[in-house]
Amino acid sequence: MISRRLNSVAGEGVKELPDKLNIQPLSKSFVSSRKIVQIKIKMDIEIEKYELGKRHLANMMGFDADAITKEDIDNAIRYLFPSGLFSLKSRPIMKHPDELFPRIKSAEFDTDGRPFHFLFYTLNASFYQIMFDCAEKTDALQRYEDAQLRKGKFSSEEAHFIFLFKYERFLSAMNHLTDQSYSLREKDFIMKFRRRMCDEATTLLTVSTPEILYDEWNRKYAVAVGKRRKHSATVKLYANGTGKFSVDNLELCDFFSQESRAVMLTPFLTAECLGMYDVIAETTGGGESTKAGAVRHGIALALCAFVSEETKMKLRLNGLLTWDRRRHERKKVAQPGARKKWT
Repeated sequence: MISRRLNSVAGEGVKELPDKLNIQPLSKSFVSSRKIVQIKIKMDIEIEKYELGKRHLANMMGFDADAITKEDIDNAIRYLFPSGLFSLKSRPIMKHPDELFPRIKSAEFDTDGRPFHFLFYTLNASFYQIMFDCAEKTDALQRYEDAQLRKGKFSSEEAHFIFLFKYERFLSAMNHLTDQSYSLREKDFIMKFRRRMCDEATTLLTVSTPEILYDEWNRKYAVAVGKRRKHSATVKLYANGTGKFSVDNLELCDFFSQESRAVMLTPFLTAECLGMYDVIAETTGGGESTKAGAVRHGIALALCAFVSEETKMKLRLNGLLTWDRRRHERKKVAQPGARKKWT
């Protein structure tokens, strides 16, 4: 049957494939690229017609042919050929041939029917090639990191290779030196061979200090945005105050419960400055506990503009400078709540 098909195709004017090539029937359409060449020629003709039609359309509408855009073409076609057809696909259009006709894939097989790419049978070779390269590079970085941790990092002076047992002896000697009570006197020698793997906690968790501003009465204040869950609160903290609170134009006692009030006063209690600042806050949605947490976060951030570094450390260690991103956990099926069980 294959020979009959080849004879019929040869009778139509297509050159017959030589008998020496042992090609599987699936890859014959790719190997005989004459059809692909013909489609490319047709696409070039269609593109030439499109460019010519675009120039005629620009001449009719008074546009610049070199500066006309797709939106101008669509508006011109809609103006010249008004249509009341309900289906948008039935209305006249003028698109680039690359948008109207499907692209023809090039040959992905060799003359023996084998695919060129080793990930061809995943049906998405380019995507899995990227994933494969990413995994290989990740493994290479992990191997390099393990080698660095095993061998350590010497200074540029110690460029020669040493064996592992010598490195262990070096570690024991240096550790014994650093354990001495007055090892600080030899700090320069010790730091030649030490490398800091990460910064200190104070540099890792630094918080941007808000700028101190002045109002029209020359009064100091700082502005910070506190967050809790997905809601936020803009807090203005005035120095040299009397402890006044205003949240959404409401007093503290009129708006919040005793528990929420205690939450918002926590930064002042931690910094030992209760009653020394005035607070004006505006919240964006959320319940009472969410608003209280957002205002507390904003107060703690604004306090960083007025307090010392030791007080900032206290606020950070108490978790007052960290955005609490926790959300409500959903209710579970056959349970009265998220975690609560029937007793």
